[in-house]
Amino acid sequence: MQLRNIHLTFKNAPLEVREKWTFDETEVRFLLADLKEKLEIEEVMVISTCNRTEIFYIAPRNLREPILEMLSIFKELDWKEYSEYFIEIETTHRAVNRLMRISVGADSQVVGDFQITNQVKRAYQWATDAGTVGTLLHRLMHLIFQTNKRIAQETNFRDGAASVSYAATELVTQMAKHATDALNPTILIIGMGEIGEDTVRNLHKKGIKNVLITNRTYAKAALLATENAYDAIEFEQIEESLAKADVVVCSIAKNEPFITKSLMQKLRATYPQMPKHQFFIDLSLPRSIESDLATLGNLSLFNLDQIHERTEAAIQKRRESLPKVEQIILEMQLQFEQWVKEQDVSPALQRFKDALEQIRQEEINRFSKKINEAERGQIEEITKNILQKILKKPALHLKMACKRGEESHLVEALHELFNLEKENHTAETETLSEKRLSINRGSCPF
Repeated sequence: MQLRNIHLTFKNAPLEVREKWTFDETEVRFLLADLKEKLEIEEVMVISTCNRTEIFYIAPRNLREPILEMLSIFKELDWKEYSEYFIEIETTHRAVNRLMRISVGADSQVVGDFQITNQVKRAYQWATDAGTVGTLLHRLMHLIFQTNKRIAQETNFRDGAASVSYAATELVTQMAKHATDALNPTILIIGMGEIGEDTVRNLHKKGIKNVLITNRTYAKAALLATENAYDAIEFEQIEESLAKADVVVCSIAKNEPFITKSLMQKLRATYPQMPKHQFFIDLSLPRSIESDLATLGNLSLFNLDQIHERTEAAIQKRRESLPKVEQIILEMQLQFEQWVKEQDVSPALQRFKDALEQIRQEEINRFSKKINEAERGQIEEITKNILQKILKKPALHLKMACKRGEESHLVEALHELFNLEKENHTAETETLSEKRLSINRGSCPF
């Protein structure tokens, strides 16, 4: 059994490919249920953001093709046409390291992006809700949460904000300064998803004025506007607001572009007093602003792939912290792998304990007719204490052997000395996957 990974990310796939393979919450939830039900998968978690789509799964064999076939059904695409963009990892050690690096922002397009931490938490919650998280992923995710805390406390990796929304805020601020003939430029934020909300709050923290907020659900926009002393507008008034905005930030969730070239041409014909130059920033995936918009004169369009290029100086401190971050990740990964080994030997230790307990019970029963209840109680207490002391040293030696990578020899010796395999027929008949993957037993899948 191995923890495996299939991924498509900004590192090897352009924006137009990534947006085709992005899954929203509803799709992820359905996908998790199908993967668990139809494939030989013990645990699975799907992380899908604007920069990556990642599937982490535990299975006895490589399931790349059937998993990608299932993704293709959801997206009505042929994965074979995009095969070069899907990378896979087949070993637990590398997959664990990848999930940890992703979760802390060490593998993000904007290094140190804290946004990804929240996105991974949501992916974990969706998988938990779907019943596709077992012992391994539960333990690993909780160690990842601890890793994030250590990084925040021990490094400068969390200093300032280097999320996509902060990068967008920096870009908005720069574009507002260049807005033509605008002493007090108007900024329009469309869409109050997580990135949209964070952008609004970041603008407020930077003291940016004259910001308009709109959302399909007006109440959400109104609440955020009140919180940040901005103005909310009805979604139906968006065309009028687009016509007067110097900077437009769009993070609306839509399968097709919301702001199109034809729409802006219509607005220019309807509102002759529009700003002489407008700046558009698209924070959505799939993109919510048509790429052809850039062909219009007096207009600049920025997308997600361009944002990080403008923030290099702001995140240099985070890059300088990366060696320490990587060290913490390695330490926590070793801690996790140590736990895995201990879980692997715990069944042998339990069988050893059961064998000794059986001997203890047999000997007490032999003399049960010769002793009264009070004496039996005393013997029970004394023999249990003896048993605990006998078990203490083997348990300690096994734990130390796990750290040295020598646990298999001691487990074999334990089996030979106490004939454990023969004495526990139930354990013999269990399959390896049942012993190592059962959530109820609290064991480990590799």
